[in-house]
This record gives sequence, C-alpha cells and structure tokens, in this order.
Amino acid sequence: MKPRRPSAAFHLVCSDKPRNGKTLYARLLAEYLSLCDRHPAVFDASSGICEFHIARCTPVDLSSPAGQITLFDRALELPVKDYVVDVAAHLLRVTAGVMKTIGFAEAARTQGLAIVVHFLVDRTLDSLLAALTVRSEIDPARLIAVRNEWVMPPFVELAALRRYGELTKEGEIVIPPLDRRSIEGIEDEAFSFADFARAPERLAYFRREDIRGFLARVYEQFDALGLARDFRDYREERRLREPG
Repeated sequence: MKPRRPSAAFHLVCSDKPRNGKTLYARLLAEYLSLCDRHPAVFDASSGICEFHIARCTPVDLSSPAGQITLFDRALELPVKDYVVDVAAHLLRVTAGVMKTIGFAEAARTQGLAIVVHFLVDRTLDSLLAALTVRSEIDPARLIAVRNEWVMPPFVELAALRRYGELTKEGEIVIPPLDRRSIEGIEDEAFSFADFARAPERLAYFRREDIRGFLARVYEQFDALGLARDFRDYREERRLREPG
C-alpha cells in the first residue's frame, strides 16, 4: 500500500538513562502541541507524566504484550493523530525491539503517521551510541537529540562531539537550566505549562519571569523544528550521510 502523506506524529520520548529530565521534556512537548491545537494522546510508560496536569493521559505497561497492543494498535487507527509516549529508560530496549519486530515504522508510514524519536542524551559516549542504535532499530522519520543543561554540560571529548554532531543533524533541543525555586514550582503536580502560557500572572513575579524565559527558550526551539506542522521524513538524507 502506498504510504499516506504524513499528517500527524508519534513522538517517542526516551533515553537509555533515568533521571535526566525525560518526563519534564515529555510534559513540555505534550503541552506545546496542545497549545498548537494538536491535542495529542499521551501515554505514560514511565510512571511519571500522568501524575501531572496532562489531558488525555493513559498509563501503559510496555513490558507486557497487552500494553504493547494497547499503544501500537491504537496509534495506527484512522484518522491518525499526534501521540506523545514517555518511555522509561529500562524499557527502551524492549520498546525499540517490539517496534522493529512488528514493523511499526512501516505501518505508521502507510497510515500517514510520522515517527519522531526524542532521545535525551546522557554524559557518556555509550548513551550516544545507544541513541544511534535506537535510530537504527526503529527507523523513525526523524530523531531529535535532546540535551538537558540541568544535568548534561556540553560535550568536550572529540569522539563524543563527533557522535553528538551526527545525532543533531535532524534536530536538537537544549533544555535550559532553572533556579531551584522555579524547579520546585514546575515539578508541582498541579502545574501546567499550557495553563501558565495562557495566564502567567497567576504565579509570583520572581518565579513567573524565570519560568516564562525558560518556556520561551524551549518553545522557540520547538517552533524552529516545526514539531506541530513539519512531518518531513529524514530517512533518505540519513542514509546518504551514512558510510556505504
């Protein structure tokens, strides 16, 4: 069957390491898409994102066949829509393996659904290699490298710089640092980035300005990458970059 022109995206937010801001990033992405009137379905395979004020959030166990069917079958239903899936680090290999085994990427392309992997890199070269392995196994339309400046300083080692440069060819997001008081504010389960963007005056001024600047930096990067409108397939360009 000829693939449909992509009109939505399956955003897989993942990392090979825990505690690096993955769920925070998934929240930012899901609420950004809502602000853009995309209103994604959100799946929590990490026991994290559904604890926050996220609309249409469904817990799912991707270690079980039932959970895998729940997610992947639903994502292929027509008409396609945006999905944001927050995957726990310890389930990354299982999830990538299942997607490869069932041919999810090809099935999604047939339905007009672009797979976008958002990989939060960690401090090690092994983490960068894990991102490349995930990209090879899943074969997404696009892989976006995400670096959280709270926990991940810029790479300085030459081999890591080279690998990271390769990962960012299809997109890069840098999560800027926040002061401790603002971090406590956004980690409150009642806090919503979308609600804050609509009515920031509800927070105290000192905290409001810090979070406003943080959110502007992240969402400007999302805008630049066209995450709410650009479903371009980078696979052919990727293959041309890879050694023969």
